[in-house]
Amino acid sequence: MKAKLKETTLTGIQLIKDPYYQGFAAELAFYIILSIVPMLMLLSQLLGVFGLSLETLQKVMGSYLTEEMTGIIEQVLSFTTSSGSNIIFTLVVLWSASKAQFVLIRMGSYTMSGGEITGGGFIKDRIRALVSIIMVIITIASGLILLVYGEIIIKFVLTTLKEIVVLPPMWVVGDLWLILRWPIAFGIYFLVVWVNYALMFHKRISLKKVAPGALFASVGILLVSFLYGLYTNLIANYDLIYGALASLVALMMWIYFISWCLGGGLIVNRAWMENK
Repeated sequence: MKAKLKETTLTGIQLIKDPYYQGFAAELAFYIILSIVPMLMLLSQLLGVFGLSLETLQKVMGSYLTEEMTGIIEQVLSFTTSSGSNIIFTLVVLWSASKAQFVLIRMGSYTMSGGEITGGGFIKDRIRALVSIIMVIITIASGLILLVYGEIIIKFVLTTLKEIVVLPPMWVVGDLWLILRWPIAFGIYFLVVWVNYALMFHKRISLKKVAPGALFASVGILLVSFLYGLYTNLIANYDLIYGALASLVALMMWIYFISWCLGGGLIVNRAWMENK
């Protein structure tokens, strides 16, 4: 295993020297920014079915991010959602929200094919991007519902099974949820990235083959979010330089680093496949 990890690392270093990857993080970050608001609009509509709102999303994320990063998220969420629910409106928003997925699919096809192709055609890649964003939104919504109602769900399950198992005190259930919510949060990250990676190649690819890159990207996103949050809290002061644009600049830098994690995951998948 150590030998394989070493070979995978060396292969990844060689792959990233490809000129194709020199500006991929900036390109991906640009399209992620364009996709954020449309995706949140769709997410807010879906969460509304379960009695949740974007304010709930903001509170949940505040439990996992630093104060500075939470402030950045607040700026992103400060928009008025549309009440439109017709099919044309939904398709337009889906199309806009899938821009980042489309770029990821092109990058994924290039990486997994060894640079031979960049996709399966515009129409096919766009359809896959639409499917991908729908799955991502459903995954995020399911995760948020679980994070919000997790303790209630645990209590309900234990109460239902009280005839079979000994029901622990309610405070024990609360402590159990405090422990479980962190693995669940990581699981949400992992599932979102895994779903994206599984749909990136122009041909069908097993989930097992993209798992290493998904794990790398998931851990990377968590580390980047944590470290960048510390940096913005303790060192950086964007307000002095960028004024009213400080939150936007901080958001762009954060997404830029996340884009490197996502691109790095693609390279890890390719390097891992080459060193079976």
